[in-house]
Amino acid sequence: MSDPNSIKKDIPEHLHDLFWEYDISDLTWNQYGDFIIRRVLTHGNWEQICWVRDEFGDSEVGRVIKENEGRSLSRRQLRFWQLILDLPAADVERWLGDCRRQVWDRRV
Repeated sequence: MSDPNSIKKDIPEHLHDLFWEYDISDLTWNQYGDFIIRRVLTHGNWEQICWVRDEFGDSEVGRVIKENEGRSLSRRQLRFWQLILDLPAADVERWLGDCRRQVWDRRV
């Protein structure tokens, strides 16, 4: 398990497609670790998500979700991570009930 704040390596090639709009060489783990993890959780395939969990561990994934109050995750994704990571139900309900989020969730 690695700490994103101490990683000096490049983003693995199997994650590059998730960052198509960025110059991949500009995305360092030291500066953008939380963003990288969130992007994998929201847009990654199962293999990519498993890689993040194996590389950083569920406690780090949970920390990123908690610190960002589930932002960027869909309601469905957030409920999935609530179950998998045993996130506190009261926190998830509060995040989902935030009026700013409700506007975003109802956009389609």
